[in-house]
Amino acid sequence: MNIIFNVVGYASFIIICIYFINKIIRGIIYKHLYNKNNKTNGEIIEGNCIKYNANPFANKAGDCAIRAICKIEGYSWHHAYNKLCKLGAENCLMPNDFNNIIKFFNNQKYHIYKPLQYISYRGFTNSELKGKFYLISDGHICACIDNKLYDSFNSNLNVIKYVISKSIIKDKRLKEINANEIFVKNQKFVHIDRK
Repeated sequence: MNIIFNVVGYASFIIICIYFINKIIRGIIYKHLYNKNNKTNGEIIEGNCIKYNANPFANKAGDCAIRAICKIEGYSWHHAYNKLCKLGAENCLMPNDFNNIIKFFNNQKYHIYKPLQYISYRGFTNSELKGKFYLISDGHICACIDNKLYDSFNSNLNVIKYVISKSIIKDKRLKEINANEIFVKNQKFVHIDRK
């Protein structure tokens, strides 16, 4: 009986060691891939769309809200993620839940605008507006700075559902709305990133 317990104990120890060695090796590999993939940040994808991925491992992880916040606020990926996680925990929402992200902007005293007509991301960047904006479409959010989109893929054709800005926007195509108007319309569980 003691032999069986010893064998099980040694086997468990070996499995645990293999698990942690695997984690360490994967971390080294990911770090190498991150350094390699991050070199593509800043490349022009198409016209006004510039490749940007703040994710430390350059993952496509459904984290577009975090990437956009990193670009506009100047946060690290982990800092933006932790801010959304903390707010989500307070409101029992996932970090990338639509309502959680709107609460984040509302808490930061951002202005929220709804287009009065069809506007694509490209159409917005072709306007005279300069500054820092968050462009929200169905299932995606992107950073727009001085008529340039910063995204991990070409999102030019996305149709704007909301524009969020620290400053007041004077554009007849946009109407400022209250965040509560959005919460009522989006009570169901909706993620901001499906790309």
